[in-house]
Amino acid sequence: MMLFTSFSICFLVFSPLRAADILPVLYELPPSPALTGALEQNKALTKAERYKLNQVVGAASFAFHRGTELPPTNLSSQSYFVGVIDSDDIESISDHIYTGLANGKIVDVSDCGVKVVASLGPPYCRSEQQCGRPMALRMDGQGRLIVADAHRGIFRINLETDEFKVRQPNSTPFDTMCCSTGQKEMLYSSSTAVGGRPCKFINDVVVAGDGTILFTDSSARWPRQEQLSILLEGQSTGRLLAYSDKSNQAIVVLKNLSFPNGLQLGPNDEFLLITETGRAKISKLSLLRDNSWLSLSDFASNLPGLPDNIRASGRGTYWVAFAHARHENMTSLVDDYDDQPQMRRIIAKMYSKDQIKSMTARYGIVAELDETGAIIRTLHDPTGLKVDSVSEAIEKDGYLYLGSWDKPYISRVATTKQFNVERFLSKLKSTCRATTINIDRLRVILRRLIAIAELRRTLLAAKRRQEEEQARRATTQAPPTDSTSSTVDSTVTASVTETSTTALDQTGSTPTAATSAPSTDTTARASDSSTSTATLSVSDMTSSAPTSAATPVATIPGATTTLDEETGGIVDPSIEEATTADETTTAATSAATVVTTASGTTSSTQAGTEATSASTPAETSPEVTTSSATTDSTAAASTDSQTTAATSADTTASTIVSTISTSATT
Repeated sequence: MMLFTSFSICFLVFSPLRAADILPVLYELPPSPALTGALEQNKALTKAERYKLNQVVGAASFAFHRGTELPPTNLSSQSYFVGVIDSDDIESISDHIYTGLANGKIVDVSDCGVKVVASLGPPYCRSEQQCGRPMALRMDGQGRLIVADAHRGIFRINLETDEFKVRQPNSTPFDTMCCSTGQKEMLYSSSTAVGGRPCKFINDVVVAGDGTILFTDSSARWPRQEQLSILLEGQSTGRLLAYSDKSNQAIVVLKNLSFPNGLQLGPNDEFLLITETGRAKISKLSLLRDNSWLSLSDFASNLPGLPDNIRASGRGTYWVAFAHARHENMTSLVDDYDDQPQMRRIIAKMYSKDQIKSMTARYGIVAELDETGAIIRTLHDPTGLKVDSVSEAIEKDGYLYLGSWDKPYISRVATTKQFNVERFLSKLKSTCRATTINIDRLRVILRRLIAIAELRRTLLAAKRRQEEEQARRATTQAPPTDSTSSTVDSTVTASVTETSTTALDQTGSTPTAATSAPSTDTTARASDSSTSTATLSVSDMTSSAPTSAATPVATIPGATTTLDEETGGIVDPSIEEATTADETTTAATSAATVVTTASGTTSSTQAGTEATSASTPAETSPEVTTSSATTDSTAAASTDSQTTAATSADTTASTIVSTISTSATT
């Protein structure tokens, strides 16, 4: 021990690698969590796509915006003049993905190539302090982009202006980059003192509903390049600040935070979540105007990593990115030496930044938290080869976009295995194949095809459940007498809803009991099996004869396909319960038309009308009802017709899915 101490002292005095002196403090972290339950190790992030490879560097944060698409123009990296685009030149309304790069530029990466929107630094800048380093991007309520620059301050960029910068005619082309629109305005300068001192390291930003801009200042001592020193030091000198556009000044909201980093407002701005990287936790600041105003509490603690940015998923949950993973099977200087400040100081002196980083294994991880702060899902890259350190995780169009500080690409991974229309279109646009394609028209076609496939699955599932129910009854009930066989065949109802099946098992109802009751009572029981349901008659699709009002019906739930109005995908009931009436009507109409064509018995107009009448906003449990035949021969014909329709729809949907899969793969 004495020999090691002597060597350490000599190294501190004479080592040329000696870093800036840190002032470590004592703190305590709970034992690192085990990778069990929701933290169980997986390889989801190893499948991440490298989006915009070699076109961007250090895309750390993202903002999504639906706005006008301007004609592409060229931009010189050094020389500009201001031009004006005529309103007639605006091409369309498009979804934009904005991000900030290591060179201080704000770019749009939604389409083919990369479009420069604005540059935070002046022309001919050389250093990160001069050019700026975008740390976080957000949209305000007026469609303007708010950018947190680590060194320079808070900027606001107007994305809808008609004025834009263009390349001079004789300048050299700027690779694949071109210029869109964007005028920047500095709202707050880091050199302006707030609470007695200027900001050293601005990190994340968020915009409240009233326009107030909240942002974090991570350290009073160290700039962005010395993030490692902030962690090894362990001091709580970070602050939460607020800027008001009305007063044009910033104030201190909270102080004494340990490396405050990411920010995310809760629903209706009732609270603010703050990730404290130095303590591996997320704090919750109450914004309610009551006794809890500005009270701070723990939202999630002992996280499986050092948290960076936090973003809402749009489903009531939150995605948390981790700059460094931490769990019980890996080494972590922050954990192993939390109670040994002098050892952390020696390590900071003896080793370079790269050497210190190499002491911790590369491991990529992001987590999804529910509204209580509990972890419900994690995505891992145990190798750290595809994804290691993540600055931000944000969900859009079936993709989870992952930010980084130094990678020459944007990592993104599909959130589900299910085909997603917007994800497919995003991939299509980014590979430069959409220049001659009507994207809006293609979106409508794909949504209708998915509706057809969903209806096909529903019909086949209903048919299987009907056959299983009939087989179950045949094995548990005695065969009817000759005098009543025809009556039984004409009145038995094959309920395919879970509620009616459960009720049948509990009450012990038998086919004989059903035959003794009038057919109208049987119809009433079928209607009572669900609450606030809608019915779409399929009898007209399978038989040209009109259905009698007294004929019992068999209900088939879920035939009206619900589509996600944001992504165009089939809605997972566990994620989202409803959509707009227009999309439901469109899906049901197109599905009914295709099934009618497949059966060849009813005009598409009639089927479409019935589908539309079945899709109303008040219908929370859509069902499809089909009339049972009153004789054995009619029942058989109806079953054959349903099978024909389902099989035809199956063939059509299979061809569609195959084509889509081939296109997506290509």
